[in-house]
Amino acid sequence: MLERLYKRVCFKGQSLGARGEAYARKLVEERGLVVLHQNFRVPRGEVDLVARDGDTIVFIEVKTRATQHYGQPFEAVGLAKQRKISCAAQAFLKRFDLLPACRFDVISIRREDGHFVAEWIKDAFEAG
Repeated sequence: MLERLYKRVCFKGQSLGARGEAYARKLVEERGLVVLHQNFRVPRGEVDLVARDGDTIVFIEVKTRATQHYGQPFEAVGLAKQRKISCAAQAFLKRFDLLPACRFDVISIRREDGHFVAEWIKDAFEAG
């Protein structure tokens, strides 16, 4: 399921990636999800956002690009990246002793005419 979101936003003094993650977090919260953790890191991987959507834990990868010269941001979430996110997700579930349903989403953000355009891809991939 793909949801396109348009909103003008300004986060001065942050890198493009950090601004994209802050923007994605706002979108997630506006959609009613509860953010449990941001930038959860383990030696074998990282998850940008971990949120709860009802009874489901959602692991969200955020990709932000200034241009489309190298394709859409979500195209950078290849198999190797998916594996790293899956490893981090497993570590998160184990650390907090959770066994709920979970899903993996990607929020793809690009700059267009001075504002961010986000595409939220729900169930973007399965755990690897």
